[in-house]
Amino acid sequence: MRELTLQDVFKAVLDRIVFIAIIPFVAVLITAYISWNVLPSVYTASTTMYVLNRVSDETISATDINTSTLLVNDYQALSSSNRVKTGAAQLVGLSNLNDFKISVTLQSSTRLISVSVEGTDPAMAANVANAIAAELSECIIDVMKVENISTIDVAVPPDQPSGPPALRNTGLAGLIGLIVSVGIVTLMEALNTRIRTAEDVEKFLNLPVLTQVPKLDI
Repeated sequence: MRELTLQDVFKAVLDRIVFIAIIPFVAVLITAYISWNVLPSVYTASTTMYVLNRVSDETISATDINTSTLLVNDYQALSSSNRVKTGAAQLVGLSNLNDFKISVTLQSSTRLISVSVEGTDPAMAANVANAIAAELSECIIDVMKVENISTIDVAVPPDQPSGPPALRNTGLAGLIGLIVSVGIVTLMEALNTRIRTAEDVEKFLNLPVLTQVPKLDI
């Protein structure tokens, strides 16, 4: 295997520029077709809930806010529990929620909990998000005997799909194809040990070149 310099790699790339262009071009075409025509569109619906544990109905103290801030972590864990998911599935008439991607996040430095549901049916995704919010409230009342969480934003069916990220996937496929094609060309050049120039004779055979016979076109 030859040791290649940066100049050797650059020359090999220029000599096989068509081959290098073909691989990423084909990768882009295939990925674009799959992303836009094969993979199903997915939709994301979200609902937002607010946690506030109030001791008095008239005032909100710093203790109420601090307690609520601590509770949001417990409620985030509860929203991902089997009890809440099973109850939410029953509310929307499903046996389980395995066909949906559910994400429960806390908005930084607040007492807001966001529930996002991703699925192929926009209406059902919104229904599942609202069902999780409703079941979480029931679970909190049943387990903690308090009613300190409220729904701020009800999930609505999204108008536009949130995925798959076709443009990102297509661009990534083109980049990977380019890297692979350059790697193949570099490997082919490294494995090519043929002596083609006077510089190759001096490099590989460690012998001086005394003369060269030009190629004649007959």
